[in-house]
Amino acid sequence: MEARPADTFIEEFEPFCKWERKDDRDVLEIHLREFKKEQLKVQISNLRILKISGERPLDGSKKSRFYKEVQVPKDFDSTAIRAKFVNGYLYIVMPKKTSLSEKREEAESLHEDQTKEQPQNGSGQKSRKQETSAPVESAETTPAVSERAVWPTLLTLGEVVVSLAALVGLIAYVVYMYRFMVPQGDE
Repeated sequence: MEARPADTFIEEFEPFCKWERKDDRDVLEIHLREFKKEQLKVQISNLRILKISGERPLDGSKKSRFYKEVQVPKDFDSTAIRAKFVNGYLYIVMPKKTSLSEKREEAESLHEDQTKEQPQNGSGQKSRKQETSAPVESAETTPAVSERAVWPTLLTLGEVVVSLAALVGLIAYVVYMYRFMVPQGDE
């Protein structure tokens, strides 16, 4: 236990965890009998680290808390991770990638790369969210591939076409100016 201001004591503990491994997903079951859903937090970072934490009051001057990190392997779809809290058990469902979700993740990472290059809010500063919270919903829901996954490739193709057109225009202008400025030998 460590002392906090106003004589508040924090009791840290390691909750009991159990893994259930299946062909299409892994489920992490964390036993948190005396916690409420509002006292829990589940996040995943851009570095594929799943962060699970919780804090609850024990009595007037004591609190109980835990913090756990789990590295999400590359063969899991980090965008489809879901958390569900039922009767004192936190279930975190981590679906494995399918070829469809791999394509979606590639398209989204391409979109993120484009977003990083463009300044936001007109201030010239780049902003990027570092962590996202996993929705606490039904453990069986998996997002369908949206039209949003197709847009980055279409935008990239459009940007290439516009760039090539600008380059051709610039070359034509340089050739025109060269002929105009340099005297011809026939004159």
